[in-house]
Amino acid sequence: MKGLNFDEKLDSVPDEVISDFKEEKFDECFAACEKILTQNPTNKIALIYSGIISQKRDQDDLALKYFNLVTEVMPLFPHIWEYKGHSLLKIKEYDLAKDTFMRSMDLNKNNAAGWCFLALSVYLKGGKESKEAAYYVLDHVHDMVKNVETNLLHSTYYTMTRVHYCTVANECSTFYTMRTLMVINS
Repeated sequence: MKGLNFDEKLDSVPDEVISDFKEEKFDECFAACEKILTQNPTNKIALIYSGIISQKRDQDDLALKYFNLVTEVMPLFPHIWEYKGHSLLKIKEYDLAKDTFMRSMDLNKNNAAGWCFLALSVYLKGGKESKEAAYYVLDHVHDMVKNVETNLLHSTYYTMTRVHYCTVANECSTFYTMRTLMVINS
């Protein structure tokens, strides 16, 4: 399946489901996935699409139901842990989000965006220790990407604000400022 970047064997879905998803025809795609899931409740593609669509609809409790099923049948897929972490961030389950992003990082240590979301989950928890821990994680990201030509940190900020992972724009701005200062001071 294009766009999810993993090699594990997946179940198939009709081409229309994939094209509906790509064309953002989410009602049609979701209905088709639900039909597939009645016949095959562990169809990984249908579960992932249903979870992502639920996330886009701000139905994060439902998205977590789908993502949890995927983690049971495909626990080594690092991106599913990120999707799950994003939903946990949105419902302010910061400790669970942190643990989930840690699982993703265990599976894919070179994912700068995942590290940034891990730091965000720690930062949003609040308190002096949380902010210091977030800086520590960001130091790791900075060391990892300082030689990369593309601005991964900026793209992560764009992603966070675009899909509303932060509860308030000010939190995103503060987080982006923290990361920018680290790049400037290198």
